[in-house]
Amino acid sequence: MQGLTGAAGHGVQIHTYLDGTQLAGRELTKVFHDLAETPGVELLSAGSKQ
Repeated sequence: MQGLTGAAGHGVQIHTYLDGTQLAGRELTKVFHDLAETPGVELLSAGSKQ
């Protein structure tokens, strides 16, 4: 995760696709929240619209 956050900090666009069934009913960890709040990062789950 630190590598993805670092790359985004250097201008790389990060698109991460997450399995919606694994996330159902769960809260994201701090690491995912930090990554999601990083400019240039987009987190998508199965079935989400772009």
